[in-house]
Amino acid sequence: MASDDILELLRNNNPFISSASPLPWENNNPDLLQLSREASEDIEQLMRSKRREPSTPLAGLVLGEAGSGKTHMLTRILRRLRSNSRPAVFVAVKTFRDPDSVTRHLLTEIFISLKRIHSNGRTQFDMIMSEFFDSYQERRREDGFSGVEISKIDPRVYVAKDIPELEKTFLKCFVRCMTGESLERSEILDWLSEGLDDEDSLRLGLPSRDLSSMTDARRELEAEKVLSALGHVLAYAKVPMVVCFDQLDAMRDRALISAWGNIISLLMNDLVGILPLCFVRSEIWNDVIVPVLDDAVVQRLRNNSMIMRTCSLAQARQLIRARIEATFQENSEEIFQWLMERIGDRLRDGYSPRVIIELANHAITATGATPKGDEAPEPSENDVASAIKSAYEEEYKKVQSEPGVWPPNSDQLALALGVWLEAHGGFEFSKSDIKNVKLIGKYRGRDFSFITVTGKSHFVASAGLKRGIDFMEACKGGLCYYVTEETVHKSTWKQANDALKAFERLGGHSVMLDANDRIRWYALTALINRIDNGDVNLYLRDGNRTATREDLKGFVKSLKLLDFPFDGEAPEPTPAPDPEPKVDEAALCNILSSIVDVSPMKMLGAQQGVRLLAQRGIDMTEAELLDYVAREKTFKLFKQADKNSIITFTKR
Repeated sequence: MASDDILELLRNNNPFISSASPLPWENNNPDLLQLSREASEDIEQLMRSKRREPSTPLAGLVLGEAGSGKTHMLTRILRRLRSNSRPAVFVAVKTFRDPDSVTRHLLTEIFISLKRIHSNGRTQFDMIMSEFFDSYQERRREDGFSGVEISKIDPRVYVAKDIPELEKTFLKCFVRCMTGESLERSEILDWLSEGLDDEDSLRLGLPSRDLSSMTDARRELEAEKVLSALGHVLAYAKVPMVVCFDQLDAMRDRALISAWGNIISLLMNDLVGILPLCFVRSEIWNDVIVPVLDDAVVQRLRNNSMIMRTCSLAQARQLIRARIEATFQENSEEIFQWLMERIGDRLRDGYSPRVIIELANHAITATGATPKGDEAPEPSENDVASAIKSAYEEEYKKVQSEPGVWPPNSDQLALALGVWLEAHGGFEFSKSDIKNVKLIGKYRGRDFSFITVTGKSHFVASAGLKRGIDFMEACKGGLCYYVTEETVHKSTWKQANDALKAFERLGGHSVMLDANDRIRWYALTALINRIDNGDVNLYLRDGNRTATREDLKGFVKSLKLLDFPFDGEAPEPTPAPDPEPKVDEAALCNILSSIVDVSPMKMLGAQQGVRLLAQRGIDMTEAELLDYVAREKTFKLFKQADKNSIITFTKR
């Protein structure tokens, strides 16, 4: 084949387009079976011990570079467990940012993973409850009940007997999840993890759980209670949960490291059924984390430490070859030899799998021949900006494809906002101690503050807006922004909306993020997390290096997060919008089908359908959804009574 033909073939079907591995249970990329085999065997042994005795205080420390094959290793473990009918749950935790909310952050990340719908249409929580139900039936048979008798007895009575530590409200929740419908199960998970407003709690027959109005300390205690209850459920179901703490390299604040250490101690010593795995670079562990952690936590982690190995040159070539062979049925050897020639001497011994994949991708996507040695000119600012833009677009696509992984979170919005402000210069600001007032400071002598509200509570929204009103009245000429999300701030909140009008009359600015806006903000947060973790590599004309916050500034300044009256700058032309997803009707059909398929009797209320679509980043009114269903042949309207009834539909 001609060189140009091979290049066109690779660019049209690039096996190295993304270095980010999918989730362990959906990862089908070629694997290097010998890479870090000892680490995977050690982790599997820890999981077996945790299954046999859920209360055993265990934790694992995995030392290695970012991109060293963690997902492939977990995939290997998961496949072996499944082949032996030994289910397990895997949770990935994004970097911690606030020492006052580490338990709440952990709980949120766990429930995000538990609620994700996999390719089989089920969630990890569905699997837990299936095993929970099997364990319940097995215990009842041991008590002498027949199958018919088991179906007639009250599960709450006997689960309470089996798990006396489970508080009554949590007992009710998990028994309802065991026996109830999928949609109700999802709402109960929301009640447990983030709370629901009074109306939704009442409908579920559960007490009010307005977490947003609680103090940080109280919310931490509530999160710990839920984690404890979940641990007992996991132990009962005989399903270990592996919690993978990644992006730990971004933790440099001593208070944050100490708070994280308390979380590890909690998981090891006070909870059951949960195995923490900590992934971090060796130098960060030894130089930054160890000096802060309690000696008992350090020693326990060191007792089960593992090392993720980098690739030899032969393994690097093997990885590239395997990906090409998996993509191309014909001419794979010729394509492989061509690509290796194009990569040249940039491929070296000791690189992580991620760096190897990124090098191959760069060789395919770079314009012209890949320069070598003295031929390489100095990189320009445009090279760095282009590389950062590509990394941002990758994060944008991830957030766009899985909006449920990024539920409303004021800390993450504040992180993106702070970096955006710093990129423009002239700002002096700090984190505020006042609830919901995230940033406060001055811009060229002018007072400003940012209020972020992401809790589903009209009381919290009203309180936040009241603080904005107080600020505007106290700081004449000041700037105050109220930032929330359209799915959070409800039009039915009379008190909050009256406060919003008063806030805007005083000159306050309201920012309601829609489905597309929130992707932009959370994609920036995801990129910041990766850069702070040393996880973004720049492949420049003079070589490779890790991206820094400084590299981020030029690109971030060009992003349009909100309208801010920057002083001393000429009005800028409206920048081209970031890529915003337009969900076509074929994509909507696939998403709606996956929702309906797991619904009871394959029927779904339209109001609930609107809510579940919003969780996946698709905003539609009930009328728009029903109009779509009426004309889409895949579905049909099932019944309709009076005007106030819920209209349901089912797949044809």
